[in-house]
Amino acid sequence: MNDNILGTTYPLMAVAMNQVSDANLAIAVRKAGGLPSISIFNYADQYSNVDYSLLEEEILKYINATGDGLLVLSGDPTVIDMKLIKLIQKYSISHIELIPDYEYIKKPLLRNVLADNLLKIQSLGIKIILKVVVYHLEIKYWSVWNNKKVDIICVKGPLGAGRVTTDNIDLVELTKQAVTSGIPVIAVGGISTAEQVSMLLKAGAAAVGIGTLFAASAESCLSTEAKQKLVSASYNDLSKLPTIDLSQNALVITTSDPTDTVNNSIGLIHGVTTGTNGHIFAGKSIDNITQIDSVKNIIERLFT
Repeated sequence: MNDNILGTTYPLMAVAMNQVSDANLAIAVRKAGGLPSISIFNYADQYSNVDYSLLEEEILKYINATGDGLLVLSGDPTVIDMKLIKLIQKYSISHIELIPDYEYIKKPLLRNVLADNLLKIQSLGIKIILKVVVYHLEIKYWSVWNNKKVDIICVKGPLGAGRVTTDNIDLVELTKQAVTSGIPVIAVGGISTAEQVSMLLKAGAAAVGIGTLFAASAESCLSTEAKQKLVSASYNDLSKLPTIDLSQNALVITTSDPTDTVNNSIGLIHGVTTGTNGHIFAGKSIDNITQIDSVKNIIERLFT
């Protein structure tokens, strides 16, 4: 499936990055021809309480700059509630990305609430993107829609930033597996060259997802020091940070705080804002970050 289903100039989605994917980066991605994302986690505390006034300000900033709600809002089941549904309906947001939460989905009552909310979202014409890190496990998530299916699968390979599977399956092969579902696939994880983009589109991906390259972009909210760390580091410099389930690919600047959250959020905030302590999530594409460049130039290199 190689048709551009995203409604953008290029078949490219900016992967939602916690503490990084904000309105400024989203505006730059959209103006450069890609589908942008805003991470809802940017505006939530460690208990998943979302500050909707801040999130709404970011959405309005994006819409005022671009003219519409062609945008991905990304979060896990804990933030997909009626307040969010009203917000995305109010501003005609085009996509919601669901990040699986295994503990949440094990609880029947919460699972049923999630199913109802997702059906409401789809009834509004909003497309649901399912983020898949462990393909054969997370495919079970489709059942929560009463046998309805998600609109897009975002499959993440082991070379991506943040949470990744220990399965070392190549992203091209993973993409070929995923497209057999008949659902459009966005391939994500370590992509940094035009050659890789071409290979994945030929493998059947409807689009590709880019994260680490945009984290180091001129329009990113990372501090200059943090961006320079990405420029000077390589994939061999990355560490595996433990979480409650999967490990996270990250560039560790200083030893992680033992009092950090289970998702390593405190260290991430420090890394993003200072570049002198904490850590920054990064993937294999760090090997092709040679300078702090504009989002426009980054995207153009991937499609020329």
